[in-house]
Amino acid sequence: MFQYLMAGYLHSWLFPFFFTITTETIILWLFVRKIFHINGRDLPLTIVIAAGIFANGFTHPQVWFVFPFIFQSYTIAIVIAELFAFIAEAIFYNIFLKITIKRALIVSLSANAFSFLAGIFLHFFVNSKIF
Repeated sequence: MFQYLMAGYLHSWLFPFFFTITTETIILWLFVRKIFHINGRDLPLTIVIAAGIFANGFTHPQVWFVFPFIFQSYTIAIVIAELFAFIAEAIFYNIFLKITIKRALIVSLSANAFSFLAGIFLHFFVNSKIF
């Protein structure tokens, strides 16, 4: 029974996982190139894409598979998990991309806020049978 439940939970995680990686990596790229004006010679596209994939590949599974089982309150789990993702990804961007901590915090907050709100929006429409 547990394996069946976990298989369903894993299946429900796949779309949000790839959606998050895609949206947050695009936002990371937009910030690096268009807002911070860091050119491709100083920070190649492959490095930016790798940073988005690795940062989210580390935090997203923990947000879905660890935090909900630590806290009894779903609201508290979400708040703590999102704070964890925001801070962990900012630290990763600061170290891996060699951008200032201020820039790393800005891009991490923006990317996480967008993907979180977009996820809520999509969840509402998918569950309301509009899509």
